[in-house]
Amino acid sequence: MKSLQDYRNLYRSIANNLNLQGDSVEVLVQMLANASYISEVENVAYVQEASLEKAVLMNSKIQHCMNDMYSVYRGQCPRIILRFKPNKYFSFSLFDEIVTSNNFSIYYLGYLEEDKEGNVNTISAPITIPPSTDSEPKYYTIIGFLAEQKVEKNWVTEEGQYYVECTEDNLSNDMYVKIDGESVEFTRNFSDHILKDLVFDLTLPSFGSRLYLPNPPYEANKSINAVYYKYVSLSSVNTSELKRAIIKGAELVSFEDEWLDKMGYEELTTGLIALNSEAPDEVPTIHYKANRDRYVNSILRSNSDIGTLLEEYFPDIVLTGGTTYKFTSNENGESLLTIYYIPKGEDRITLDEKDQFLKDRYAYFITDELYINPGICYDVTYNIDVELFENLSVDDEIKSILDNYSKKFDVNLEEKASEISSLISKISNVKIVRSISKDYIRNGELITNIEDIYNDSSNVYFNISAKINSIIKSS
Repeated sequence: MKSLQDYRNLYRSIANNLNLQGDSVEVLVQMLANASYISEVENVAYVQEASLEKAVLMNSKIQHCMNDMYSVYRGQCPRIILRFKPNKYFSFSLFDEIVTSNNFSIYYLGYLEEDKEGNVNTISAPITIPPSTDSEPKYYTIIGFLAEQKVEKNWVTEEGQYYVECTEDNLSNDMYVKIDGESVEFTRNFSDHILKDLVFDLTLPSFGSRLYLPNPPYEANKSINAVYYKYVSLSSVNTSELKRAIIKGAELVSFEDEWLDKMGYEELTTGLIALNSEAPDEVPTIHYKANRDRYVNSILRSNSDIGTLLEEYFPDIVLTGGTTYKFTSNENGESLLTIYYIPKGEDRITLDEKDQFLKDRYAYFITDELYINPGICYDVTYNIDVELFENLSVDDEIKSILDNYSKKFDVNLEEKASEISSLISKISNVKIVRSISKDYIRNGELITNIEDIYNDSSNVYFNISAKINSIIKSS
């Protein structure tokens, strides 16, 4: 690509060859050089944006994904967990407004229930709650999501129609769809739309939504209702306003410390936990995800691809990139494949969901039996003493380094010890890393025999936190 000066030199040499001189000629040289340079820049930008891989504008990426029927992930609003004592009867259905404030609302998604094994599951279903009595107080824990803006769209289909569109921008993936007043399932996977006759939610530029109806082209006079919630991050919400959130007719009650430690949560205020939003797909990752989705939904090229298939099937439960697998054999010599996954939050894949996944994806399996289990999680606390040059915190930088090793399979923290120490020492404000130690905890118990963790660590991952002691020595 020529520079602006190259074009100036070119047009100036043409003028000299024609024996043209003077201020007017120089003005023409500058004008022609600028016009040629701008035209070339625009052409280069056009060619770049015409490629899914090289495009740098989000809307260009999304448009390419639309051509491949890949629905870009629009993100998920913050989750709010509430524990309360009811003073009256409550009846919540999915997406009911349970808390109203000046700038946001909280909508019902389900309730938390602990099974016999101590696992906490989210039950996405309506609930009726009777009032609690002083003699026998009873507390309930529900989960919802926080949104600032709701967008509702209604359409009536015409004969032969394939889809309807909502062109509002910045929509999240928190939404629901009704056809003729009945709630229907929807999916981001085009293959599920075809094979299971589900509504296909395709992301439009500026994070709008196009809904492809089941069994298109659709018949006329069908009523379509879709409700979307615009994406919002927890950091953009007024914290003091969120702390004042209340359920009318109920009293918020503090969570038990043991439960908070088990779940790894912290109360924002009495009886309220705020979990950050799930960010939308970003420009650097869309190219990979779009191609991965296209290939995985057509053919499995390796055993590990079935883990990717699990991530796409349970996007709200399984952490992206958080799957691994292990082959074993039973007494009859038949091969067994176990897929391990890292949960995004407190939800786990239920037995019914496992059965449905195995049924829907049976054609992909290349083994006699397949199992799906969450990985084994150890809570690891790093105790770090650092000496600093200045009285400026390095906590965020250290935690950012440790996050690269958190919630990932096939990570040996003992082998990474020197690497982590070296990365911390390279922080500009760190003078010396005095000491680093770590505690491994499983189910609230301190693990003393570290070798046991790594004897068979293929399905192990770590939830890492840090206690940082910063020291500043005066010279």
